[in-house]
Amino acid sequence: MRILRKLEGWLGELDGEDENEPGYDPGHLAGTAVVLCIALGVLYWLLWTALVYRGGIFTKLSAFFRVALTKVPSTPEVFEGLLGNTLACLLIGFCLVGLWRNRNG
Repeated sequence: MRILRKLEGWLGELDGEDENEPGYDPGHLAGTAVVLCIALGVLYWLLWTALVYRGGIFTKLSAFFRVALTKVPSTPEVFEGLLGNTLACLLIGFCLVGLWRNRNG
């Protein structure tokens, strides 16, 4: 019986609310979920545009080096979508630089 009273007192302390502790706000949780979904969508779009759109940036780089180094002609269709791939890679690079600079606050 004595153990049950101690357990009840201990559980009561866990259940008690502290005035200094911030309250739970469902709006903050919903806002966090919306921002997370948007960030994941932007990340997916950037990676898809850089790596998949019209063959991706690696296909264009390999065709460029094949033309530049071996003088083997390549079809112009290989370079379709180069602007989108390049801009997506640049945006990814800018985001990485921003995250790197702000890594310690």
